[in-house]
Amino acid sequence: MRKTFKVLAVGAIWIAVAAAGGRVPVHEPAVETGLIDNAPFRIDVPANWNGKLIMLMHGYEPAGTPRHLPWPAADETKLFVDAGYAVAQSGYRTQGWAVAEALPDIERLRDYFVKHHGRPKQTYAIGFSLGGLLALATVEREANSYAGALSLCGVNMSGDAVGGLLLRNLAAFDFYFPHVLPKLDAADAPALVGQDVIEAALDKDQNIASRLADALDIRRPALAGAIMLDYLVLQELRSHAGGFPADNQATLYTGFPDDEALNAGIARYRGSPKAIAYLAANAPLSGNIRVPVVLQSNADDPTIPPRYGSLYPAAVRRAGKQKLLTVLPRIGHGHCDFSADRTMAALAQLVEKTR
Repeated sequence: MRKTFKVLAVGAIWIAVAAAGGRVPVHEPAVETGLIDNAPFRIDVPANWNGKLIMLMHGYEPAGTPRHLPWPAADETKLFVDAGYAVAQSGYRTQGWAVAEALPDIERLRDYFVKHHGRPKQTYAIGFSLGGLLALATVEREANSYAGALSLCGVNMSGDAVGGLLLRNLAAFDFYFPHVLPKLDAADAPALVGQDVIEAALDKDQNIASRLADALDIRRPALAGAIMLDYLVLQELRSHAGGFPADNQATLYTGFPDDEALNAGIARYRGSPKAIAYLAANAPLSGNIRVPVVLQSNADDPTIPPRYGSLYPAAVRRAGKQKLLTVLPRIGHGHCDFSADRTMAALAQLVEKTR
């Protein structure tokens, strides 16, 4: 594919280019934005660059969300730049479940950085939420180009697992609170069901709502928002994958207030083999890591509940690579609710592991 570079802004003039041997170039502070194959990007390089690059990967962006160009700096950019790191961020060509597009977009941006700003001493893959999945997939695929990865509040599971977990949550909600959600695979299913509509249904039976929240490992006040987001993502996955992305025809669910009744009465869905294969391929996580990986999650995250936290560590153990994995204690409440100090402490853990 032909690469198109459209530089929109350059915040400084380079004084010298890296010489042979991978030395860090001497330069003034720089900010560069543009497009690479229709993927917006941003590069920040501090005057005191330590020679290390962070490929910073953003989370889920619902399809249709208005985009800002030039691509803006993520909230964490200043933290990393002030600490001496260069930061490169891709906005990805597409929105929604953009894993298939994002992974090559990220690598094209890294290649661009090396070509135009010199080869870093070390490169780290760091991602938040869906970006955490991208960071893990990136270092599993491109271990020779990265020193390590940090997933913060990450979707640390393969795409096909995501589809199954979304269906579990939504089908269980529909069993206990029928006629609130449409049939999940209906051709005319809306893209979104409002949080207020879901909350109104939950309010009608607080006892069942609380027990469902416990089963899903989500605090009751956050349950309506979590179901709304699960529904939004499932419908977007249907569109992106070209069919219904999960199958529960033979699934036996456990951990609910009445498993027998739920399994007898829960809605069953036939998945599209093509859609399920698409999710499995984008991106599979084997756990076969070859560089250090650090996971930092929130203690009380309604988007990525704690019950999902064991999936990637289990995959790493199966691959026999547990010595390369560090799972930090859960902290904070809400999704991606980390203080600046906590974020930098997690980065420090990764840097220490890569020495």
